Amino acid sequence: MTAILKHASEHLRRAILLSYYLGLRPGATELLGLTWDDVRPDGTILVRSAAKGGPGFRIVPVHKDLAAHLEYWKADGERYIIHYTGAPVGSLKRTWRNTLRRAGITRRLRMYDLRHHFVTVALENGMPIKAVSEIVGSRPETLMRHYQHVSSALHRSVVASIPTAKTERPQK
Repeated sequence: MTAILKHASEHLRRAILLSYYLGLRPGATELLGLTWDDVRPDGTILVRSAAKGGPGFRIVPVHKDLAAHLEYWKADGERYIIHYTGAPVGSLKRTWRNTLRRAGITRRLRMYDLRHHFVTVALENGMPIKAVSEIVGSRPETLMRHYQHVSSALHRSVVASIPTAKTERPQK
Protein backbone atom coordinates (compact mmCIF):
# COMPACT_ATOMS: atom_id res chain seq x y z
CA MET A 1 0.00 0.00 0.00
CA THR A 2 2.81 2.39 0.90
CA ALA A 3 4.63 1.80 -2.39
CA ILE A 4 1.44 2.22 -4.41
CA LEU A 5 0.48 5.46 -2.67
CA LYS A 6 4.03 6.78 -3.09
CA HIS A 7 3.86 6.32 -6.87
CA ALA A 8 0.18 7.25 -7.39
CA SER A 9 -1.03 10.44 -9.00
CA GLU A 10 -3.28 12.64 -6.85
CA HIS A 11 -6.55 11.43 -8.37
CA LEU A 12 -5.54 7.78 -7.94
CA ARG A 13 -4.37 8.44 -4.36
CA ARG A 14 -7.83 9.79 -3.56
CA ALA A 15 -9.49 6.75 -5.16
CA ILE A 16 -7.25 4.34 -3.24
CA LEU A 17 -7.93 5.97 0.12
CA LEU A 18 -11.69 6.18 -0.47
CA SER A 19 -11.81 2.50 -1.49
CA TYR A 20 -9.56 1.44 1.37
CA TYR A 21 -11.54 3.24 4.09
CA LEU A 22 -15.07 2.79 2.69
CA GLY A 23 -14.97 -0.54 0.84
CA LEU A 24 -16.33 1.03 -2.35
CA ARG A 25 -16.60 -0.62 -5.75
CA PRO A 26 -14.04 1.20 -7.92
CA GLY A 27 -16.33 1.96 -10.85
CA ALA A 28 -18.15 4.96 -12.23
CA THR A 29 -21.15 4.75 -9.90
CA GLU A 30 -19.79 4.20 -6.40
CA LEU A 31 -16.27 5.61 -6.38
CA LEU A 32 -15.84 7.85 -9.38
CA GLY A 33 -19.34 9.32 -9.08
CA LEU A 34 -18.76 10.75 -5.59
CA THR A 35 -19.25 14.50 -5.35
CA TRP A 36 -18.79 16.88 -2.47
CA ASP A 37 -22.59 17.02 -2.13
CA ASP A 38 -22.39 13.33 -1.07
CA VAL A 39 -20.21 14.20 1.94
CA ARG A 40 -22.65 14.92 4.74
CA PRO A 41 -22.09 17.20 7.76
CA ASP A 42 -22.81 14.30 10.15
CA GLY A 43 -19.55 12.52 9.19
CA THR A 44 -21.05 10.15 6.61
CA ILE A 45 -20.96 9.78 2.84
CA LEU A 46 -23.93 8.97 0.63
CA VAL A 47 -22.85 6.23 -1.75
CA ARG A 48 -24.97 5.46 -4.81
CA SER A 49 -24.72 1.70 -5.21
CA ALA A 50 -23.72 0.00 -8.43
CA ALA A 51 -26.59 -1.98 -9.97
CA LYS A 52 -25.75 -5.28 -8.28
CA GLY A 53 -29.17 -6.10 -6.82
CA GLY A 54 -28.63 -4.41 -3.46
CA PRO A 55 -29.97 -1.14 -2.10
CA GLY A 56 -29.90 1.88 -4.42
CA PHE A 57 -27.78 3.85 -1.99
CA ARG A 58 -26.21 3.55 1.42
CA ILE A 59 -24.91 5.90 4.09
CA VAL A 60 -21.33 5.05 5.09
CA PRO A 61 -19.58 6.52 8.14
CA VAL A 62 -16.29 8.28 7.37
CA HIS A 63 -13.18 6.83 9.05
CA LYS A 64 -11.36 9.48 11.13
CA ASP A 65 -8.20 9.20 9.01
CA LEU A 66 -10.19 9.64 5.79
CA ALA A 67 -11.95 12.68 7.27
CA ALA A 68 -8.62 14.52 7.47
CA HIS A 69 -7.95 13.80 3.78
CA LEU A 70 -11.45 14.90 2.78
CA GLU A 71 -10.98 18.18 4.61
CA TYR A 72 -7.75 18.84 2.73
CA TRP A 73 -9.12 17.75 -0.68
CA LYS A 74 -12.24 19.88 -0.41
CA ALA A 75 -10.12 23.00 -0.72
CA ASP A 76 -9.54 22.34 -4.43
CA GLY A 77 -13.11 23.54 -5.12
CA GLU A 78 -14.01 20.89 -7.71
CA ARG A 79 -17.43 19.17 -7.86
CA TYR A 80 -16.14 15.58 -7.99
CA ILE A 81 -13.96 14.26 -5.20
CA ILE A 82 -11.91 12.30 -7.72
CA HIS A 83 -11.05 14.44 -10.73
CA TYR A 84 -8.21 14.95 -13.12
CA THR A 85 -7.44 18.59 -13.93
CA GLY A 86 -10.98 19.53 -12.97
CA ALA A 87 -12.77 16.90 -15.09
CA PRO A 88 -14.47 13.79 -13.68
CA VAL A 89 -12.49 10.56 -14.08
CA GLY A 90 -14.13 7.82 -16.16
CA SER A 91 -11.70 4.97 -15.45
CA LEU A 92 -8.68 4.24 -13.30
CA LYS A 93 -7.40 1.12 -15.09
CA ARG A 94 -4.51 2.72 -16.98
CA THR A 95 -3.27 4.89 -14.12
CA TRP A 96 -3.60 1.93 -11.70
CA ARG A 97 -1.56 -0.31 -14.03
CA ASN A 98 1.11 2.37 -14.55
CA THR A 99 1.31 3.06 -10.82
CA LEU A 100 1.83 -0.62 -10.03
CA ARG A 101 4.61 -0.75 -12.64
CA ARG A 102 6.32 2.35 -11.17
CA ALA A 103 6.00 0.83 -7.68
CA GLY A 104 7.67 -2.39 -8.87
CA ILE A 105 4.61 -4.54 -8.15
CA THR A 106 4.37 -7.41 -10.61
CA ARG A 107 1.69 -9.60 -9.05
CA ARG A 108 -1.90 -9.29 -10.21
CA LEU A 109 -3.56 -6.64 -8.07
CA ARG A 110 -6.80 -4.86 -8.90
CA MET A 111 -8.42 -1.72 -7.48
CA TYR A 112 -11.31 -4.03 -6.55
CA ASP A 113 -8.93 -5.86 -4.19
CA LEU A 114 -9.16 -2.85 -1.85
CA ARG A 115 -12.86 -3.68 -1.40
CA HIS A 116 -11.96 -7.32 -0.67
CA HIS A 117 -9.37 -6.10 1.84
CA PHE A 118 -11.93 -3.89 3.59
CA VAL A 119 -14.41 -6.76 4.00
CA THR A 120 -11.77 -9.29 5.07
CA VAL A 121 -10.17 -7.01 7.67
CA ALA A 122 -13.53 -5.95 9.10
CA LEU A 123 -14.68 -9.57 9.48
CA GLU A 124 -11.33 -10.74 10.88
CA ASN A 125 -11.55 -7.95 13.46
CA GLY A 126 -14.87 -9.35 14.66
CA MET A 127 -17.24 -6.90 13.01
CA PRO A 128 -20.74 -8.32 12.53
CA ILE A 129 -21.27 -9.57 8.98
CA LYS A 130 -24.66 -7.81 8.80
CA ALA A 131 -23.06 -4.43 9.53
CA VAL A 132 -20.23 -5.03 7.05
CA SER A 133 -22.70 -6.11 4.37
CA GLU A 134 -24.78 -2.96 4.86
CA ILE A 135 -21.70 -0.73 4.61
CA VAL A 136 -20.45 -2.31 1.37
CA GLY A 137 -23.90 -2.85 -0.16
CA SER A 138 -23.78 -6.63 -0.54
CA ARG A 139 -25.77 -9.45 1.02
CA PRO A 140 -24.04 -11.38 3.86
CA GLU A 141 -24.10 -14.54 1.71
CA THR A 142 -22.24 -12.70 -1.04
CA LEU A 143 -19.58 -11.52 1.41
CA MET A 144 -19.03 -15.04 2.69
CA ARG A 145 -18.83 -16.51 -0.80
CA HIS A 146 -16.74 -13.89 -2.63
CA TYR A 147 -15.08 -11.46 -0.25
CA GLN A 148 -14.05 -13.00 3.04
CA HIS A 149 -10.51 -14.29 2.67
CA VAL A 150 -9.54 -16.16 5.80
CA SER A 151 -5.90 -15.88 6.81
CA SER A 152 -3.84 -18.66 8.35
CA ALA A 153 -3.57 -16.51 11.50
CA LEU A 154 -7.35 -16.57 11.77
CA HIS A 155 -7.36 -20.35 11.26
CA ARG A 156 -4.89 -20.69 14.16
CA SER A 157 -7.04 -18.37 16.28
CA VAL A 158 -10.15 -20.48 15.64
CA VAL A 159 -8.36 -23.70 16.66
CA ALA A 160 -6.81 -22.02 19.72
CA SER A 161 -10.26 -20.89 20.87
CA ILE A 162 -11.32 -24.50 21.59
CA PRO A 163 -11.14 -25.12 25.36
CA THR A 164 -8.60 -27.60 26.70
CA ALA A 165 -9.97 -31.12 27.15
CA LYS A 166 -9.55 -32.33 30.72
CA THR A 167 -7.24 -35.36 30.52
CA GLU A 168 -4.63 -36.82 32.83
CA ARG A 169 -1.92 -37.00 30.22
CA PRO A 170 -1.52 -36.81 26.45
CA GLN A 171 -2.84 -39.92 24.66
CA LYS A 172 -0.61 -41.93 22.31
